[in-house]
Amino acid sequence: MLPAEEWGLTQRETEVMDAVVETGGIHKLVARRLGISARTIQAHINNIYDKAGCRVGLLVAIAWDRHRRHGTPAHQAAQRHAGAC
Repeated sequence: MLPAEEWGLTQRETEVMDAVVETGGIHKLVARRLGISARTIQAHINNIYDKAGCRVGLLVAIAWDRHRRHGTPAHQAAQRHAGAC
């Protein structure tokens, strides 16, 4: 299952997560790439954290990226660092 499905992300939240991983999480770059404000990016990211069950952005991004690269289920990647969430 893809993290987007696993976490119940909207299409836009999925686009935001892809852009976060690709830009290294720099909100202004993500906003520019998607044509929305940095404040809107932050709102999407907060929603993603809530849905992922983790407020540690790096761990959410790692889980997302591992799935994209290796097919590791996002919940497994996040659970490896569960104490930090």
